[in-house]
Amino acid sequence: MIFNYFLIALYSSGAINQVYAAFVFSIIILVGKPLFSRNKIIVNGLSSPAFWILFLFCLSYVVIGELTVQGFLYYLLNPCLVFITGWALMDQCGHNLGAVITVIKFMALGYGIHASLNYVTNFGRPRWLLTDFFSGEIRAATGSGAINTLIFSLLICIICLEKRIVVKLVGLFFFAVSFLYAFQLGSRTQFVIMITVNFITLFLLLHERSGKGAVLKFAAVLVVIGALLYFMYSLNIFGIQDAYEASNLAARFNDDLSASDDYRFSSVGRGLVTMLDYPLGGLKEEGYYHNLWLDIGRISGIVPFLVMVAYSFLTFFHVIKLFRDKSLDKKVRYVLLSIYLGTLMNFFVEPILEGLINSFYSFTFLNGLTESLYRWEYGGAKRLAYRSN
Repeated sequence: MIFNYFLIALYSSGAINQVYAAFVFSIIILVGKPLFSRNKIIVNGLSSPAFWILFLFCLSYVVIGELTVQGFLYYLLNPCLVFITGWALMDQCGHNLGAVITVIKFMALGYGIHASLNYVTNFGRPRWLLTDFFSGEIRAATGSGAINTLIFSLLICIICLEKRIVVKLVGLFFFAVSFLYAFQLGSRTQFVIMITVNFITLFLLLHERSGKGAVLKFAAVLVVIGALLYFMYSLNIFGIQDAYEASNLAARFNDDLSASDDYRFSSVGRGLVTMLDYPLGGLKEEGYYHNLWLDIGRISGIVPFLVMVAYSFLTFFHVIKLFRDKSLDKKVRYVLLSIYLGTLMNFFVEPILEGLINSFYSFTFLNGLTESLYRWEYGGAKRLAYRSN
């Protein structure tokens, strides 16, 4: 299993081509342990309704809009394969809930390393010249910022639920570097995700621990902290105002963003109307709608759009059901909810399949993992066993 975790961290780090790595690493994880232990290769994920909905989406998306060899690999074979791999990984570790946390730790480690290398490489550069450490290419801030989504989403889980001091400190270190990298990128999206997801997570955690009274105290503390931060910023205490105004994030806000924001907001309406006018898509050359589901409709039309909506709803519904089951380990419940919230928020504002395919692979991998847990928990099998990780 250690070697599998290494592959997960290596993939998340972006150090290698993530399309071909998704295929190769999936094959290694699927067949490696069974071959070494001389057991049969069993693919239980094929029994999952979520898998077949994903397969239907991938098939319709490729046949209608991306019927090429590359389209077959990118949008049909790989997503289905990494879903099966996530499921198989949980089968291999006996559905030990500790393995869920370990998988996510190694994913976060990979993303944290990538963000750190990018930050150091681009220190002092203007935001329009920021490059990726491994590819050397200049990338848009929104695309590069997706590296931070997982770590940003887990802040409250790291602070409040992680018991191991070393793991907590490492997590906070990579969060701090990712935070600085987000400032370097000038990406507003990542800060919105960070604030929203962690506010929801902390609200739910306080309510579960201490009831409504704790939530009201939390609200009061937020008001006080907000007022204090505003006061410190206004008086430039510790040079906070100077540091912010010198950042790429401030430069981003100082730009005239009205046209960009208007385009993104109007894209929702245009995307829905366009699907009615072009039910089979075919608008690959048109500008992005910056939304996973609407961009699917732009390329391949209403059928894969609706199937992906159904798939997203089903997988998120299962995570919600796992989260509400308080007999499960609290850390696992909150970690899965936080990651899904952050990922889906990212999907609402980016052309994922065309611009961040690795994020989609990571999502379907986690879908396979959580669907396996869901089947084990609610499909008649015995109760999940959590061994501290």
